[in-house]
Amino acid sequence: MADVVAEFDINMLRHPYYMQRWPQWLKWRYVYEGGYDFIHQYLEKFSKSEDDDDFAARKKISYAPSFAKAAVNEVKNSIYQRMVDITRVGGSPTYQDSVVGKDGGVDLRGSTMNVFIGMEVLAELLSMGRVGIYVDMPPKMGVTIAENRNIRPYLYVYRTEDIRSWDYYNTNQFRSVLLRSYIYTHDDVTGLPVGEIEIYRFYYIRDGVVYCRFYNNDSEIIDIQGNPSTIENDIPLNLTRIPFVMLELDESLLIDIADIQIALLNLASADMAYAIGANFPFYTEQFDPRYSSPHLKRPDTDGVPTSSEDLDLGPSSGRRYPIGTERPAFIFPSSEPMRASMDKQEQLKLEIRLLINLSIANIRPKMASAESKGMDERTLESGLSYIGLILEDAERRVAEIWAEYENPRNPINIASVNYPEQYDLRSDADRRREAKELRELLSDIPSDLYKRELAKLIAKIMLGSRVSIETLRKIFKEIDNAEVIDVDPKQLLDDVDKGLVDPKTASEARGYPEGSVDKAQTYQSERLALIQKAQTPLNGQGQGDGQPINPAARGNPDAAVNPTDAAKLEKIGKPGRGLGKSNPGN
Repeated sequence: MADVVAEFDINMLRHPYYMQRWPQWLKWRYVYEGGYDFIHQYLEKFSKSEDDDDFAARKKISYAPSFAKAAVNEVKNSIYQRMVDITRVGGSPTYQDSVVGKDGGVDLRGSTMNVFIGMEVLAELLSMGRVGIYVDMPPKMGVTIAENRNIRPYLYVYRTEDIRSWDYYNTNQFRSVLLRSYIYTHDDVTGLPVGEIEIYRFYYIRDGVVYCRFYNNDSEIIDIQGNPSTIENDIPLNLTRIPFVMLELDESLLIDIADIQIALLNLASADMAYAIGANFPFYTEQFDPRYSSPHLKRPDTDGVPTSSEDLDLGPSSGRRYPIGTERPAFIFPSSEPMRASMDKQEQLKLEIRLLINLSIANIRPKMASAESKGMDERTLESGLSYIGLILEDAERRVAEIWAEYENPRNPINIASVNYPEQYDLRSDADRRREAKELRELLSDIPSDLYKRELAKLIAKIMLGSRVSIETLRKIFKEIDNAEVIDVDPKQLLDDVDKGLVDPKTASEARGYPEGSVDKAQTYQSERLALIQKAQTPLNGQGQGDGQPINPAARGNPDAAVNPTDAAKLEKIGKPGRGLGKSNPGN
């Protein structure tokens, strides 16, 4: 039976969708990873007139303008910064320890679940549109708990090119999966890796049990160590589902912007070659074609040569030229073509940002569970929420497989995973600018309800993607309960001075603790008393009856009838008692 199985070519066993998407996946991989491989793959010759040597020289000075990659990473970072609000409740102790990075983390390399999803899964999902998570677990060493103390599930990622073929029972359950993996070959003496080989893992379900079969690159059945085997040695996993989760978007975020990055590469390369090649002016002089024949004697004027052949040219050398002829000159190409190219590049960079936003707005999950579809109403506020929905659904399936590994007969201790409901792609500068513009409208309309809703909108713009929905609801409640909405400190101070509002209401609007006004008035009274005492002349040592001559000019304007005029009078030599023009004789 093993001979019959080995008749097919394992390399050619691929899903029809895989065959259809393979060229695009290859392009997206090069575009996202960038670097020399991207340049080598997509840098084109100017035309047939550019020979191989010139093209090779231009390739050496070319760089990868990875603006498409930067746009995808901006989306990734927008989602990643909200992962701090993910809640994972329940699950086994090993699951809870692993998701926070203890005991080797979720991947046995110290990663928390947030790091694993954000760095490994999310980047692959956004750039390629598909990624797989395999939940693995080493075989048990014995029957006691002590013998299996450090044996637990862990996770690793399969790139989209390595998910060769698959078949579903339904949207959540695989019937069979074919995965490509790589294992190192080692030196016999040192034991160090010296190469790698491809192996294929075929998972299938038979009689409700998951089995695994390994193939080498020659389509021969092997065991887990790579030795020849037979179909009777298929490995049972003691699971009821294949421990593999595949996350899919309907399209990669690079689908519309990958070609723009390729165009930018060629434009930037042309500009670099032009800037370097045109940086040196070249010498020109006129000649008379009548004397180009070798049979005619060339005229000579006082020993002045009429040709630039074999001349020493440069900034430190000069030459004479005959009277009546045009002066030789160094000229340089026009910079207009390069300017036009640079303007086009700037336009393409803006188009990348526009198209990435359109791609996010059009994102739909290719496959989702019934539970996830029932959550659409609360999570589909934006394309970023779709991505969060896909990640949340995948994590829940990982948690289910994890629980089944640890307790195959009764996997009831399954963790509950909940992702944030809101995400935001705008930068901090964009949010601050938009909030500032809305803040300027806060006092334009005499509607209390309008002001409250506008204040909520400002709070949502500034904090909606940074705090949990519960915190945001508390902020909205505080806005609804506030007595004053427009709390501009300058405006409040002006209103208090003009008698439009009392200090207590203004203090509450500014958020000061209750009783702050009474404390402030007591402090102000004590302060003025100290100022007045320090600046009042003693009896018999100055004018008056122990009162300051001009309180307004001595730091106590509240004690003057007319502070402004009294201070002016003292400056021109007419001191008074702060009574201003009402003081006779001044």
